[in-house]
Amino acid sequence: MLAKPGRYLYWDSSVFAAYISGEPGRADVIDALWGEITSQYENRVVTAMTTVAEVAFASTEKNRRVLDPGVEQRIDRMWSHPSILQVEVSFLITKLARDLMRSLMQSTITREWRPFTPTTISGPSSCR
Repeated sequence: MLAKPGRYLYWDSSVFAAYISGEPGRADVIDALWGEITSQYENRVVTAMTTVAEVAFASTEKNRRVLDPGVEQRIDRMWSHPSILQVEVSFLITKLARDLMRSLMQSTITREWRPFTPTTISGPSSCR
């Protein structure tokens, strides 16, 4: 549960793609988590600007090779939601993120390593 307002959670394109695609086992969790995030005005979901290009269609459109204007409208509404904070990503930021992940791996080498990424979301408790 998000106890304090002003929390920032990073989601990559796979989280948004699962949400738009209604992916079983993930979309409902993402929806619940997003509802919890937006319950406090100051909370934000942070993502890179490149995510907009990466989430271009739902999986049904990709599989059927038929575009649905309704899906594009849902995607556009999602990006314009006030809880979404899109940031420019520089080489320095991506290198720091990589170094952080490598540091995490090194510090957990003796345990089973499962880094927290947006794709490991299994429930609202994941954001603590």
